Amino acid sequence: MLAINRRRKRRARTAVSSEFYTEKLLSPEMKGFALGLGVGIISMAVFPQVRERVASVTEGAAQGVKDLSNHFSRIAQNLKEGLEEIVAEAKFEEMKGAIEKEIISQG
Repeated sequence: MLAINRRRKRRARTAVSSEFYTEKLLSPEMKGFALGLGVGIISMAVFPQVRERVASVTEGAAQGVKDLSNHFSRIAQNLKEGLEEIVAEAKFEEMKGAIEKEIISQG
């Protein structure tokens, strides 16, 4: 069984890697991205003003992403706490019902 899984993984890895190189990395979108990245790097090296502006914009974007991440973390934490409360209440009601049934059956 283990040998079969290894062969499947090996085949899948080979198929993905060859497809990845031929279709994804050589796609027009990736070529355009690489060209834009190269132009950006060269312009930052040649024009210091561009570098300063890009740095400030990048810092602002990074701070925005950090703030958004913190916001989503707080939302997730609140959801988790709410679900924990619901589960605890359901377990309590279930125990309460079981205790009442036990009391009724004994009485």
